[in-house]
Formats: sequence, structure tokens, C-alpha cells
Amino acid sequence: MKKALIFILLIILSVPAFNQESEKVLLNKSGVNILPEKGDIAIGIDAVPFLNLLNNKGNSPGFNFINNLPSISLKYFNSNSSAFRMSVLLGFSSIKDNDDSADQFTKNANGSVGLRFGYEKRLGKSRVQGFYGAEGNLNYGKVKNTSSPDIVSFETTKYGAGASLFIGAEVFVATKLSVGGQFTWGPSYSIEKDIHNETTTSRFIVGADNAFGALILSFHF
Repeated sequence: MKKALIFILLIILSVPAFNQESEKVLLNKSGVNILPEKGDIAIGIDAVPFLNLLNNKGNSPGFNFINNLPSISLKYFNSNSSAFRMSVLLGFSSIKDNDDSADQFTKNANGSVGLRFGYEKRLGKSRVQGFYGAEGNLNYGKVKNTSSPDIVSFETTKYGAGASLFIGAEVFVATKLSVGGQFTWGPSYSIEKDIHNETTTSRFIVGADNAFGALILSFHF
């Protein structure tokens, strides 16, 4: 609870400082607004692969994905300082190992789908923009291990939902092009069913998670 109060307090205290610049408009040399404005749509993707191109060691800074899965985010700006937002997470994999005989194999398949939807307020009229807001989320995942001949050794499904507050910042490195990140905090509830062993486990967690909070490269149109 103490962390939650500090989190909310930081958001409230940041509002007056940013609002001092609320009447400013930042234009490029061609007279085009550098910052997003009413009616704009933004598409956000993971910026880390682009930064890896500039890093000889193959490692670059960035916030962590939940379950190490990438996301795509969409925003619609209903005003110059607010936007509706949605994020989609999709992850699927299938790994099959054959033994000496082609008829003998083990297979691991898993998939997950996540959806976040919310509303954000934006602060500041310089190239550095702050934002905060709230969102809800839904997710589903499944893992299944099989071996020949069609023997299921492990199979689970997981359903989850939650709500969170978020706060973040981004820098507009060019006209309508930004790089930024965010942190989220809130409650989540999930139910995991072990189909193979016929058991069910439920979890309720309140805390921080960086789902869809990686370093994001956003294009505004």
C-alpha cells in the first residue's frame, strides 16, 4: 500500500510542472508539429532490436517484457494531450525432437494471447513527454507436451485478468517519432488448470509488472 501511495503521489505532483508548458507548440523547420495532436494514430513496437544494431555486444538497455514476449501497441489521440490505447501480445512456439527413429518424438507447444486497453493523459510540450493513466488486461495461455504415440505428458491452460496504473516518458527524436518506456502497477488474478493431473490453481497478485513496458519505438500518423 505504501508503494501505491508513493506512485500516485508522484503522478499528482508531476502535473503542475508539465502543465506550465501546455500552451506551447513545437514545430519542425517545415512548420509541422513534432508532437502528436488530436486525430493522430500511433503504432508502437519493440525498440530493443534497433538498439542492438548499434551495440557490438548484442545487448542493449530496455525494460523487461512479461514472459519475454513482444507486443504491439496502438493509440488514438482524442486530444493533443490524451489518448485511448490498446496493446496486443501474441506468442506461439512448437518444438519437436525426433529420436533415432522418425516415429519416436517429443513435442512442446505453447501459445499466449494478451490484450490491454486503457486511457492515458500526456504532459509537457517539449520533446520530452510524460504520460500516465490506467488500463485493464486480459490474457490466455496454453502449454502442451506430447510424445509418440500421442501420449500427453503435460497440458495446462491459464486465464487471467487485471487492472493497473501506469506512468512513463518518451523522447521525440524526430517529427512524430519517439522512443520511451513505462512502468505499471496493479492487481491481477489468474486461474491455471492442469488438464493432465486434473488440478486447478488460482493466484491473486498486487505489484509491479512491465507487461508491454519494454523500450518502445512509436510512429505517429
